[in-house]
Amino acid sequence: MSDSKGTILVVDDELIVRDLIAGFLKKIGYEVIEATNGADAIEVFENLESPPIIVVTDIVMPEIDGPTMVEKLRESNPGLCVLFVSAYQSKKLDDAELEKPENQFLAKPFSFRSFAQSISELVKVARAGD
Repeated sequence: MSDSKGTILVVDDELIVRDLIAGFLKKIGYEVIEATNGADAIEVFENLESPPIIVVTDIVMPEIDGPTMVEKLRESNPGLCVLFVSAYQSKKLDDAELEKPENQFLAKPFSFRSFAQSISELVKVARAGD
């Protein structure tokens, strides 16, 4: 997709949420790769030719949760930008992590406007790091 704004990896164990996020991102010009959970995302990530500009992930998932998955992905891509989304206030993300410019948190349910704003801000951070 030559006119793509970039690739975003979407990780959520709920199909309807993953479909909504992926559909919205595609509509605003991003190429999307989907993963059903943290373990799946790690496998998908390791097989990509180049890393996505952003990972959008749920925090609470079976097998491997979002923060643990991100920690693993950052072993090979330290500056990876991540938008954590969750319906739950999680102790798995501490305030220090959320103060880093490459991390953002958005509580579910969220508006597509706030989601698009978070994506835009993370893209700026990701592009600045290139």
